Amino acid sequence: AGYVDPAEVPGIPTVSEPPGVVAYAPAATAPFAPSVVVVAATPAQAMILHEAALRAGVTPTTAPVSGRPGCAVLPLAMHQGQAVLSLGCAGNRMVTELADHELYMAVPGPAWPAVVEALDAVLDANQIMNQAYRERSAAVAPPASG
Repeated sequence: AGYVDPAEVPGIPTVSEPPGVVAYAPAATAPFAPSVVVVAATPAQAMILHEAALRAGVTPTTAPVSGRPGCAVLPLAMHQGQAVLSLGCAGNRMVTELADHELYMAVPGPAWPAVVEALDAVLDANQIMNQAYRERSAAVAPPASG
């Protein structure tokens, strides 16, 4: 169908060893230690997660972004040991019903607790900044014509 150029295939990230088991569960209640935690998020939510991952030392300022195939985000997060954003792909979006306004963030499982721990501070800082930006915007807004 021409969806993937054969020349692209060697560059698609893979896991080094086939997994013995693939299991899915909510991160907070998983009865196992996850290799990767995948979050479906809006860009605004992904921004907050990225900031928490940055604060936790799990991602660089310029986070890696993966496109097709969507599943490539798993080995990227596992092997790079850092959070990765994924735009998903046609197959993934169809099967998972990921909305057009959402994307994925994958965080290495061992780093997930540090990201969660950083979330409150990041949310607080963003609330403060949002208020400061609202005040600044109001101060420089042109007067209403009437």
